[in-house]
Amino acid sequence: MRLYIINSTELIPIAQRQVRVLDFAPVEAMVGKTVMGASSEAKKILDRERDGVKDFSYAIMLDKAIHPAVSLGPQLDAMNRVSVQKVSEGIEKLAAQNRRTLRLFEWVKKEITYATTEAVYGPKNPFRAEKIQAAYW
Repeated sequence: MRLYIINSTELIPIAQRQVRVLDFAPVEAMVGKTVMGASSEAKKILDRERDGVKDFSYAIMLDKAIHPAVSLGPQLDAMNRVSVQKVSEGIEKLAAQNRRTLRLFEWVKKEITYATTEAVYGPKNPFRAEKIQAAYW
């Protein structure tokens, strides 16, 4: 697999329009298998083809499934609204506490992760579970 690094902001929109030539799905699958610590079963799913056609790999189908939700429009606006609301709630909760020393990066990381996952998953947010939080934070 060839890997190209784009380090010019002017080239990003050009590259994004080249969906038939530049495909990020294999990189996503590789990251899922190596960096994210996927189980052996998850690795099989990431590598799986549908009916022998590589264009139907899990990573490609995931991209196709989430694209409408994260494209400009009311769905993305709604997700952003939920995310901002959750960050606001986190700030209000912090403001209500007694003064204390805070590890700012850790606090921001948790708040942004929680707010984002709440916006994406809603009531089925896996990050509501302490076990998942502990694994990521």
